[in-house]
Amino acid sequence: MAGREATQNISTGHIITEKLWLYAALSSVAEMHSSRNRAMWSCLCLRLRPVAIYMILLNLCACVASAPEDVEFASVRAVDQFSQPEIKIVSMEDIFRHQFGINEGDAKQRPHKLLLKIYFSTETDLWEFTQGRGYDLGALAHFCDAPDKKVLLSFIDVYWNRRSVDSLRRNLIQQSIEAENGQRIEYYTFAEVKRDEPDPEFVSFDLSRDPRDLCIYLTGTNGVFAFRSNTFVVPKEEIAAALRELPPYFRDQGPRSEAPEGAKSGS
Repeated sequence: MAGREATQNISTGHIITEKLWLYAALSSVAEMHSSRNRAMWSCLCLRLRPVAIYMILLNLCACVASAPEDVEFASVRAVDQFSQPEIKIVSMEDIFRHQFGINEGDAKQRPHKLLLKIYFSTETDLWEFTQGRGYDLGALAHFCDAPDKKVLLSFIDVYWNRRSVDSLRRNLIQQSIEAENGQRIEYYTFAEVKRDEPDPEFVSFDLSRDPRDLCIYLTGTNGVFAFRSNTFVVPKEEIAAALRELPPYFRDQGPRSEAPEGAKSGS
């Protein structure tokens, strides 16, 4: 999903409103007709309106019912963004280089940053589920104890085998050993460890000093319908344990890095 500041709520009311185009269109046609025909068109609109709403709600219920409801937390570990090439970093400089055909490699632009790599599993083939319905796919996170607070935790994209599920051109997941054996399929996403927010509307946090339970769900839209999976929890105890096993760069940097205090001696 494009953009780090994607909204964390899907408004079903907005979806339903967008789908009432049939009633709105018929009403507009009625306005353009003479007064003799206006009564007939208005009657037709009133007759069709319940049918349109019924069809919309039927499709919406089918959409919601098909969303994955078995997503479970598997594990979490601390990683260095520098060593995760599947994370695409796009900056204004990247756009400039692409525009003028300049390519000096991604490694020079990729920063060292401590992240959480969160693994989860489901029986659902997410590529087939999303592509078959035209959905994009993302994972959104919030603090379980503050679900209404604005926080930029998640990296949005969902990955499988070092590739973004959205970027797959064909269903490689279906060919995996897990899928062939009917086992649960493991995916992963990334989350921030620390953010200092200048905007008071957003929450600042440092999970290395103050671990908190993370609540994550999968979501997506095709512009008409949307889906949302069940929510799974990444326990704060698992996060604290993961941040005691730091990637080499942060172990070597010692107190100058973003590493949590005392983590070097515990790894």
